[in-house]
Amino acid sequence: MNESLINTLRELKADPTVAIRLYEELFSSAFYALVRVGTGSSLTSMVFLTYDTIDGVRELPVFTEEEFILRDLSDEAEHVLINGVELWSRLSDVVETGKCEVGVDAGQSLGIRLNKEMLIGMLAMYGAKNTE
Repeated sequence: MNESLINTLRELKADPTVAIRLYEELFSSAFYALVRVGTGSSLTSMVFLTYDTIDGVRELPVFTEEEFILRDLSDEAEHVLINGVELWSRLSDVVETGKCEVGVDAGQSLGIRLNKEMLIGMLAMYGAKNTE
């Protein structure tokens, strides 16, 4: 489903120059997000789940593939598939740098974390093209 994005994430660790493709691929991909059971019917009502991390920043995990979802996070979680255009716009209201950040493929060796400034930059670069 998100093969190009997954390849970019894998390459990113060894070659930071591939980051130039990252925002567009994140924006045009779809993700599985963990939400509180019963809130997944509409984007505006979704209650995204966050988790403590070792560095003290809460992480809101999203996953590029269903097989990457960390199943043992919570009994109160359900996963929903959301396209990047809608997801990043919605999460820009939830994420706060240094307090709560998005963990893309959390728990995977290719995982990265996105802060608010990264989301705003991504929305500024690609948001207008997808809403016209």
